[in-house]
Amino acid sequence: MAVFLPSAGRSGVAVPSSGTIPGVGSYNCSPGGNSLFGDVQPTDGTCKYSHYIYANGVTAGSAARNYCPSSNVTRGQMAVFLVRPSTSPSSTDPSRGGLFPDS
Repeated sequence: MAVFLPSAGRSGVAVPSSGTIPGVGSYNCSPGGNSLFGDVQPTDGTCKYSHYIYANGVTAGSAARNYCPSSNVTRGQMAVFLVRPSTSPSSTDPSRGGLFPDS
């Protein structure tokens, strides 16, 4: 879901591999970098996507600073994932208005 959500409904989304989430910290999804989630390695292919949707308020992860990437997503959670980005401002690029700015 982390990989799907940034590009849902539009193409050409540039998901940054590093950044800062205000009040949380900085991440760098590259070899030798750091992840804000204990269960997502910086070299994991989904690292930048997990942080991107976190920065945009779509998810806060699971518990104790984990993302739980192998957990199943319920239909209820999916509904929140699809609606929340269209109503919350983007932390990484305020001019975009969330993950779905055109919806």
